[in-house]
Amino acid sequence: MEATELSIRRMMHGVGGLLLEKLLNADTDVDDVVRPCGDGHSARFMGCRSKEVVTVLATVKVQRAYYHCKDCSRGFFSKRS
Repeated sequence: MEATELSIRRMMHGVGGLLLEKLLNADTDVDDVVRPCGDGHSARFMGCRSKEVVTVLATVKVQRAYYHCKDCSRGFFSKRS
């Protein structure tokens, strides 16, 4: 019985991790090619970057839009609304 429960738990964590990853990456479509950098300049979209995040369900890969301001020489990731 214990082995069956552990097996089911492992599978549920895997499925939960997949669902969480899909939810976190649901808004990876980029609307803005240019965004304000925060210092009055314009930052350009440089592509999507991914990062692995360890959760209680599983390790998931999160993707975010990355912008870079050539005037400030700084980059930032888009924030979720």
